[in-house]
Amino acid sequence: MDMTQEEKRLLSIVHDPLRRPALLACLERLGLLESFFEAERGVKQDENNLTEKEQ
Repeated sequence: MDMTQEEKRLLSIVHDPLRRPALLACLERLGLLESFFEAERGVKQDENNLTEKEQ
């Protein structure tokens, strides 16, 4: 699956240790912090599943 430039940009923000705290603060103010963490856990689980299938 190829990512668009926008998807790559958003991922760079999520994984940037200098930008992540501001992102989390914004999500918390919007009431979306827990949803973000749930989605992040889902992505990690999907990545683990793909890794297991490749082995």
